[in-house]
Amino acid sequence: WDSTGAHTTHSFQGVMRAAVVPSNSTKDALMLDAHAEAYATAGSVRVTVDRAKDPDVGIVAFDWQVAYLGSSIPRDELEPALLMLALPHHVDALVADASIGFLDILRYRGGLKGICRAVLGSSWRLAEPLTKIGFTAPRPLKEQKHVDAIKKQVKSDVMRPAGETDKDAAWICFDDWFGNAYWNGKEAARLAGLALVAQEVGDDASFTSAVAQMRSILELWLEARNGDPLVYDATYGGLVTEKGLYDHDADFGNGYYNDHHFHYGYLLHAAAVAVKNDAGFAAKHRRALFALLYDVASPGSGHS
Repeated sequence: WDSTGAHTTHSFQGVMRAAVVPSNSTKDALMLDAHAEAYATAGSVRVTVDRAKDPDVGIVAFDWQVAYLGSSIPRDELEPALLMLALPHHVDALVADASIGFLDILRYRGGLKGICRAVLGSSWRLAEPLTKIGFTAPRPLKEQKHVDAIKKQVKSDVMRPAGETDKDAAWICFDDWFGNAYWNGKEAARLAGLALVAQEVGDDASFTSAVAQMRSILELWLEARNGDPLVYDATYGGLVTEKGLYDHDADFGNGYYNDHHFHYGYLLHAAAVAVKNDAGFAAKHRRALFALLYDVASPGSGHS
């Protein structure tokens, strides 16, 4: 090693670890040396909720797979613990238990994210408060003039062009430019939001129309009758659009798994509104809905 980097006299194949330590950080250097042999090669994520103990908190568990170098650094007989850096939003949620430990040394600025802290342990558990967002507004409208103004706007936003019926909303599912999961999902989610607002202000006609339009789009996707249907990718184990499977530039990179949480999140939001008002919708489309859900929010690796 010198100021320009590492140099070898023969070819090298394997794992090399390096760290830049300020000259006055002896404790940091000793700690890094003590744990240099352990490094993460992969990780798995599990999401659980203990509904009996704490139904308002979700636990996100990161289990790191650890490999070890065969170095000449002196150490105890036991394998050294994995030493990783946690970003501030990890630190705020990490559950400090017997499986991990925080170190007061080895603090580094992780770019714009802030100061990273050193964590010992190969299993991280993050406790995240679950959202309390529901289908309705958190505060009711108190003045009738506001209710009337919203009714007027919702009616305008839901209304189809002259001569069209609610089923004509499905044109977007076959359009050459807009007929993909992104634009179709946004339109279905827009109509779902309008349906909820119409229902809350008591505009039954707009509610019925919005739901009918939304379902005309959603059911085509769930039944693979749209112009660019979803297909199963046997290589990576997810759902992608047919066009995206053969063209990585199509559908905003859907075939390369870009932004699935957006694309399918819109469709799932619309489906939630449909199920809220018709339990039979869930029973009819259960398999398709869970396929979408597991693509973007699978609770474990066994569902891909």
